[in-house]
Amino acid sequence: MENFLPPKNKTILAVFAHPDDESFGPAGTIAKWSKDNDIYLVVVTDGRHGLGKEKFGPEKLKELRKKETLEAAKILGIKKVHFLDFEDGALSNNLYHNVAKKIDKFVKNYKPDILITFDPNGLTGHIDHIVVSLATSYVFEKSPFPRLILYYCLSKQTTDLIGDYFVFHPPGYCEEEVSYKENITDTWDKKVKALNCHLSQTKDVENYLKIAGLLSKEEWFRLLEKA
Repeated sequence: MENFLPPKNKTILAVFAHPDDESFGPAGTIAKWSKDNDIYLVVVTDGRHGLGKEKFGPEKLKELRKKETLEAAKILGIKKVHFLDFEDGALSNNLYHNVAKKIDKFVKNYKPDILITFDPNGLTGHIDHIVVSLATSYVFEKSPFPRLILYYCLSKQTTDLIGDYFVFHPPGYCEEEVSYKENITDTWDKKVKALNCHLSQTKDVENYLKIAGLLSKEEWFRLLEKA
């Protein structure tokens, strides 16, 4: 994959767990690629148990986070967002094939050339992230449409700066372990604007931007292509 080039005139389906993962995740890449490609987003859970649950209550927070994600998606150039509304924090083996079935519905509808999701470690070790990564990978392997899947991942430098997390935080990757790095200097402002749409998650946004300010403006991916 050393010769991978940014796609043009492709259909791309991004699949993430929570209504803000698109912004904390590969937002700079999405903003950059949306100029030349049609990008769609699937959000698997409803975000009801995120920051702000005590202030707003889970039902109100769920609706608020949907609105925030739609605003962020406009900034990033995402053509349409689909919410699957699984309960935040509740993804598990019992739901795995139901999640995959619903993702497959959008793969059949859009016939994407490329899928984007979390790396199999779930980026931060979050169980919801892991389930979404594995379910998306399952669909990728079974579907005739996407030929390539991009796993968004973090550098070891990034994970070292994150420090404590509420579950085990897997270490990030070294440069030689990733397939592709996208320079997002030109779309960094859009990423920040998208992040700031998620007002209910302001504390996490502030913490993220503090860490990001110490790092180069790149987003890292591991790539898997069908033979």
